[in-house]
Amino acid sequence: MTKGWAKFMYEDKETLVEAGDVVHQRPGIKHFLFDYSPDMEYLEIVGPADFKSIDVDPVCEIPPPTPWK
Repeated sequence: MTKGWAKFMYEDKETLVEAGDVVHQRPGIKHFLFDYSPDMEYLEIVGPADFKSIDVDPVCEIPPPTPWK
């Protein structure tokens, strides 16, 4: 995360990622971005480049987003 913050669900765990944090997502992990700051910027590096996204049913309730100020 280069700037701001974001909240992700990784499987059934809520995770806050802030500027300066690095996240490694294991292959096949169910994940969902559900909230972020208005100034959020991040760099995503993916390898190998021939992967596919698959829509799945939610694994848990998604927490409500935080109102921007």
